[in-house]
Amino acid sequence: EVVREIYKRILDGGDANAHLGLTSSDITDNARMMACIESTRLIGTEMFSLARAISWRNDWGSEHVLARTHLLPAKRVMSRLVWETWKTYLEDATLARMSFQLRGFRGSVGDYHPEVGSMSGRLGTATAALATNWQAEFETNVLQQNWSHMSACSVIEDIARKAISLNKVAQDCRCFVAFGSMRRRTKDATASSTLVHKNANPFKFERVIALMRLVIGDAGVMHNTLLTQMLQRTLDDSAVWRETLVRCYGYLHSSCLILKDELSSEGQWEFVDTEFENAELAIMRDVLDGKTTRAHADIAARYGRGNT
Repeated sequence: EVVREIYKRILDGGDANAHLGLTSSDITDNARMMACIESTRLIGTEMFSLARAISWRNDWGSEHVLARTHLLPAKRVMSRLVWETWKTYLEDATLARMSFQLRGFRGSVGDYHPEVGSMSGRLGTATAALATNWQAEFETNVLQQNWSHMSACSVIEDIARKAISLNKVAQDCRCFVAFGSMRRRTKDATASSTLVHKNANPFKFERVIALMRLVIGDAGVMHNTLLTQMLQRTLDDSAVWRETLVRCYGYLHSSCLILKDELSSEGQWEFVDTEFENAELAIMRDVLDGKTTRAHADIAARYGRGNT
């Protein structure tokens, strides 16, 4: 019944009032509120993607790569493929011009009116700076403070997926440096460390990893806010959502620029082959040719016979 009612409201009146007719005054006990949340959470991401407040450019080619890189294991051949693919997209000039689409709003943290281009308050100032940096494109419709919180589900999903993928790439690059698969082109390219040689110090990759952990954590904060308050329309929840969202996109943007500078063809790092990796690849070829020994069997069990 809940699903049918949501479909009816979406198809009849758009997403303007898609809150099931249940406001904070209608829900008087936690049991009923949690039942409504469980019923709507399962379809909230798919259903309310029509009402996305923020979206990335559809023509950014790495969208599909971002969705699956975190599922790939850190194997030699596979990681090299991921690295080359990422380098291609990180060198794309459109990366620094990602679109930031934000619908107008009124609230305690600031106002924004796309028709006149005016902003006020803390959020208005932060959004204006972000828009200038990203060459943002703003929509023209102004939403009231009580716009549906459920429309944020798809945005949080995008943020978390991109953060996980960037974290995976940075983690792989840090492993490559430790294994000797990646090295710096110049000897004095970065500051030295007391523990790590300056030519093999992946501190910028570690910076990306730290930023992505913050993004994943902030996405969890927004998600928990939606789970407990998605059927209520309060100023505090909107403030948490909007301020955290701007910060998350800022972290993502900074991390993309760091990886772009580090992994581009003119960047500091290059992929190299080591003696250990060459010997391991030779054993893998012997396994594929049917030359099996105890060591070969261990390699085959680790990598599988179908991988080259």
